[in-house]
Amino acid sequence: MPTTIPTVESLLTRIARWGFRLLAGVVLVIGAALVCFPGDTAAYFAWTIKAPIAAVTLGAWFLGLSGFAWALAGGPVAAMRLAAPAVALGSALMLVTTILHRAAFNWGSPAAWAWLFLYIGGPLSFTAFAYLLGKPGALVEAQPRSSALLRGAAVATATIAGVFGAMLFLWPTTLIPSWPWPLLPLGARTYAAFVLGHALWAGRIGCARTERSGADWYLALFPLMAFLAPWLQSAGFRPWSAGGVTFLFLTGGVAALTACALRAEGRRSRQNM
Repeated sequence: MPTTIPTVESLLTRIARWGFRLLAGVVLVIGAALVCFPGDTAAYFAWTIKAPIAAVTLGAWFLGLSGFAWALAGGPVAAMRLAAPAVALGSALMLVTTILHRAAFNWGSPAAWAWLFLYIGGPLSFTAFAYLLGKPGALVEAQPRSSALLRGAAVATATIAGVFGAMLFLWPTTLIPSWPWPLLPLGARTYAAFVLGHALWAGRIGCARTERSGADWYLALFPLMAFLAPWLQSAGFRPWSAGGVTFLFLTGGVAALTACALRAEGRRSRQNM
């Protein structure tokens, strides 16, 4: 039987898919541990998260990221290409956060070193994926442009998340007093790394002209997880404070807006088939 020699492009695509699958598996373990055992982080996590609600919300965000990475691994190359720089940015900011708050880490635990190695390898790997996957080909460029509603929702998400994430990363102590649950600067900057990575990806979705994929639903899933997660461990949650109302309004509003835009885009795509 004749054998097919894989091209360089197909090999790079396979490597990228396995990179996203590996990311999905690692953050699934992290997220599940934080959600299931929020009060025991001193025993198994890279640092001690004192407020269980902070552990649960962070764990929920990791679980959402796991689903996103898994969807990307099974989706079109264009979707991985759009997402790789955002994952690289989020990972790089996690590394910066680790360095800034290194005194808070339990360096006597293997978990702290695993965290460090994860966020050294993450930026390097996903920057390489973004570069090696190359520019979109003619077929990708020929895809129809997304609807104005989806582009607007994505750009609005990028703007809100970018401003909010930048403020939380640069001035955590300024925002912490109004945050709707107990939070320390290390946790605030960890949240901000997620939010800024999401902002970059949403902005690229809004500007790109590529085929849609199931991973696009992370536009709505991420703010929805942020909206729902604090209710899973409500001790310490202040939903009716000024900060709580603002947080729930922004996350719930963005989730609803992007879900409606994605649903409308799906109907539009089916009508054009």
